Amino acid sequence: MDWALNQNEHKVAVIAAGDFFVKGERVVEALADKGINATLINPRFISGVDTELLDSLKQNHKVVVVLEDGSKEGGFGGRVAQVVSPIGLKCLTYGLEKKFVDRYNPDELEKAYRLTVPQIVEDTINALNS
Repeated sequence: MDWALNQNEHKVAVIAAGDFFVKGERVVEALADKGINATLINPRFISGVDTELLDSLKQNHKVVVVLEDGSKEGGFGGRVAQVVSPIGLKCLTYGLEKKFVDRYNPDELEKAYRLTVPQIVEDTINALNS
């Protein structure tokens, strides 16, 4: 397996790439505060996906959350979704839209793209309950 994994009996897997790994840690902590244990995965590369690891998630998980610090269009999250969706896992992907943004407030942009920790946690809980 090429990705670092901390997996037990969890319903949510958070795959956090690049600079968003810290955000992934915060999402996992916020989910724990709500009584939801989550697996945190640090992909060591994003040019491909570890299909063996992703396939193993179906044993204990219902939702996969992918956080990437780049554009989500044609990105890593889409590749993960292509692997986990056919095996019955819900996949939420987060990243930036592929467009030029001039003179922006980072906090406002983060909120507009639903990239804040509370928004991600809310979306994850909704996915678990649907």
